[in-house]
Amino acid sequence: MHQYRRGARSLAWLAGPALFILAAAAHAQQAPLQWPPAPPGGAMPRSGPPTTYLPSPQTGTFADAFGRFRAVLPAGAEQVNATYAFAVPASGLQINISVATRDAMFQNSLQSFPEMMRQSGAQNVGQQQFDQRGRQATMIIAQMRNPQGGGAFQSLNVFIPGPNLWLQVNSPEQSNQQGEEAMRALLATLQYP
Repeated sequence: MHQYRRGARSLAWLAGPALFILAAAAHAQQAPLQWPPAPPGGAMPRSGPPTTYLPSPQTGTFADAFGRFRAVLPAGAEQVNATYAFAVPASGLQINISVATRDAMFQNSLQSFPEMMRQSGAQNVGQQQFDQRGRQATMIIAQMRNPQGGGAFQSLNVFIPGPNLWLQVNSPEQSNQQGEEAMRALLATLQYP
């Protein structure tokens, strides 16, 4: 078992790929992040007219995955990054999955991320490498305070080279366990070439 200790946090890796537990120092409960209530089925209410989908894009035109917009790109434009963002309103989780098409861009993000987190006010930034289905992945964990609301939250980040994936789960302090479970589930079900 590998172990990393820094300050009041401990990151312990258990047997099996990417299974981990986080033990946090006791903190006073902060007010939870507020989300608008979701109707049954989890869909968020929409305002305005029903969504209409645009016809298939022409060459040189980018259309978003939701069919909400499209734009003509300059000649020679190449897609270099895509980010998918999800929210779990019941627990306040924010899940982001980002993929980079260029190895250098991915490596730069991985190398600069811990320092960027520290400059953003993160505390107890921990880093650990582990095997994720044959790839040497890096997990970076940080605790931060929301500058607007003051509540504490945890940011779990896993970088996987090869497919150049960056998985991020942010959770308010009272939902850290759900955030850790969400990251474990992402890692356990993640498929890539």
